[in-house]
Amino acid sequence: MAKTKHSGIRFFDNNKLVYLVLVAFSFLLYGNSISHSYSLDDDLVTSTDRFRHELVEKGVGGLLPIFKSNYAVNEEQNYDYRPISTYSFAIEWTLFGDSENHVHISHFINVLLYSIVGIVLFQLLQVLFGKGFEVFNFLITLLFLAHPMHTEVVNSLKNRDEILSLLFALLATIQTIKYIDKKQLLRLLVAAILILLSILCKKSSMPFIVIIPLIVYFFREISWKKIALIVLALFSSRIIISLMKINLIEKGKIRDYLFIENPLFEASLWERIPTYFYTNYLYLEKFIFPFDLNYYYGFNAIPIVGYSSVLFIISFLLFISLFAYALWTIKKKSIFSFGLLFFFITIGGAANLLYPMVGVFAERLAFFASLGLCILLTAGIYKLFKLNPNDILTGVKSKKIYLSFGVILLIMSTLTIQRNPAWKNKLTLFLADAPSLNKSAKANSLLGQELQFQAAISFGSDPTNLENFIPRIDSAYHYYELALLIYPRYIQMYNNQATVKSQYYQDFMSARELLGKAIKIDPTFQGARENLIDNEIRYLNVLDRIEIVIPFEAQQQKELTAAVKDSKANYATIQSLSQLTNFETIGKIALKNGMNPSVIQYLIRYAQQLENSNKELREIGFSNTVSSELNALYSGAKKSGQNILDPIFYAILLRNPGLFPSKSVLLLAKNNSNRQIEIELENLYKINKRNRQYYELASQYYIKNKGFESLVKLQELQIKNFPTEYHAKQYIQIANAYYSLENLKKSNYYFEKGIKEFQNERNKLNQKETPTQIDLDRIVQLSSEINKLTNYMNELKKQRKNQEESIQK
Repeated sequence: MAKTKHSGIRFFDNNKLVYLVLVAFSFLLYGNSISHSYSLDDDLVTSTDRFRHELVEKGVGGLLPIFKSNYAVNEEQNYDYRPISTYSFAIEWTLFGDSENHVHISHFINVLLYSIVGIVLFQLLQVLFGKGFEVFNFLITLLFLAHPMHTEVVNSLKNRDEILSLLFALLATIQTIKYIDKKQLLRLLVAAILILLSILCKKSSMPFIVIIPLIVYFFREISWKKIALIVLALFSSRIIISLMKINLIEKGKIRDYLFIENPLFEASLWERIPTYFYTNYLYLEKFIFPFDLNYYYGFNAIPIVGYSSVLFIISFLLFISLFAYALWTIKKKSIFSFGLLFFFITIGGAANLLYPMVGVFAERLAFFASLGLCILLTAGIYKLFKLNPNDILTGVKSKKIYLSFGVILLIMSTLTIQRNPAWKNKLTLFLADAPSLNKSAKANSLLGQELQFQAAISFGSDPTNLENFIPRIDSAYHYYELALLIYPRYIQMYNNQATVKSQYYQDFMSARELLGKAIKIDPTFQGARENLIDNEIRYLNVLDRIEIVIPFEAQQQKELTAAVKDSKANYATIQSLSQLTNFETIGKIALKNGMNPSVIQYLIRYAQQLENSNKELREIGFSNTVSSELNALYSGAKKSGQNILDPIFYAILLRNPGLFPSKSVLLLAKNNSNRQIEIELENLYKINKRNRQYYELASQYYIKNKGFESLVKLQELQIKNFPTEYHAKQYIQIANAYYSLENLKKSNYYFEKGIKEFQNERNKLNQKETPTQIDLDRIVQLSSEINKLTNYMNELKKQRKNQEESIQK
């Protein structure tokens, strides 16, 4: 296919200048992404502002642990093997550590790697086509670099694996061609190693085991025996990876694939065929018209089509025709046949036929395949103007070519540069795509979760700033509602809504109802049962506070029961009481270092914010009461004694006497909640005895109810079920329980065991050759805990000595 004439353009005489232009063009397209923060799924591959990646923080010394681990590992999932990609971030960590600008360096590296892909792509095209094709090859490369479908790959740090995988695959192809041209067998070995590295970045490059022989067939004249040798060499890399995974990777839970991500997970091969053709059509359409790009598609953003669907019929006819044409012209070694086959082979794994894809469709999955379409588009424009790819461009025809590509590149570049800001962080991405993803249940849920996260951050930094918090938490609930409208069996959304109702709205009854719906759909859903326990504990805290406020003496009892006929039980009142409980907790923290005008103003502002969102508190003049009481205490006009919130609690209960008209009703409510907690704890343990959250919630419950003997049994059970871990926390819980049971001897014994566990953990971390920052932080924390416990132990020993002396006397 190659000819020996020159393009006639002196620019291509200097390869360094060509490469410099490709790098500059890449940074022109993606320079505005360097200032970005972390975005969707970045915490899977590196340490972020929300997550510490222990393997990455081992740095360059963590090579072996990274190669012995899957790419995404946590308590919920363990899947995919991409050690090279992970190791690239480990190298970054060694060089730049936990610096404030690390994330911007990571984005810079992504853009730089992308520009290198452009350089290597141009080199490959030059090797394939030879002299005279420089302009044609350069235009293909520019189209590839500029295409907006690649914005997800370049902007997302998580998708560096795609960039590296393609880079190594292109290098492998070059080495294979040079093996043929120069008859150097060593180059074939290098090609096999490069394919190995490519697949270790991500298995997106697996089709290159077929693509490279296809390229050899189209661009070189060699025997079928040599082609078979190339296939054997490349496929050996795949075998090596399989052996590596068998011998290195620890087995664990594989990622759960859900209907909400792709309904085809529950479909047979026969049922997936129509959507396979339609997905191919969508990739082609998105390549030609890249105007409405989204970070996620999934159910129900893209329809799952059947055999009777018009979308399937059109897609089927189109692609059968294109495939037939590609096969018909394969003997002629047509560049159109090559481009089509390149697209079909590389997109095959992403089109939901052999196995469904998470999200049904994704722009990143077309990264490799788009190269075939770039070749097709470039060749098609040349054909339109009746030009050959190696023609010297002069006169009118050259103007037509340059004008056509100039317009296309201008449009693509503009779309790319405009799309980049959406990827600045998770919230900007989710909000930018929300209008076009209003039918996607998963997209609505992700936006809701991010808004809830931002609300929690706002509340944690300043719980009194409800003006900032409430709109976010309200919006989060709204998007959960939208997700449920799209998919009513989306149990996680019921759970998320219940969290909002319980933790932020203090609407414990609504939370109960929502969690009940989730558990009815899936009785094994641990998250809902855990949330239900947490909800009931929160409710019990309010009931305990009410019991303190209302002594149920005769006169007060008459006041309450006399008003029952005028008022019905109003569970919304619990929200008001719970908000008062939260106010009380925050107030104690604010006042721990003493009262001063600044703290008083802080609490008054919080009271005012609560009034704005709560009619009942507003009607009883909550903020005015808080203001007058705190100022009176500060000025000395009133002595500290009774809790200033007690009268407010009682005033609200008098307004709603039907809520708890007698102490027996209050005790019944507490007993019901306690029973509900005990049932759910039992269910949680039956579902999964190694569920850590079970032990956390059970501990919290037993401590609250002073069930110290049950607490000891619980911690002993946890030690038994997690035999290979450190158990300092459990020993200290047991020690505290025995202290509460006034058994100082056993308390002392278990405190000593806890200290020893901390020391063992610290010693092991100190022995590491390359400790991570996580390790170093943990060492400091352990040393602090050991000192605290040692001092506490000394106090206990004094108490025990005094106790023994007292007994002797």
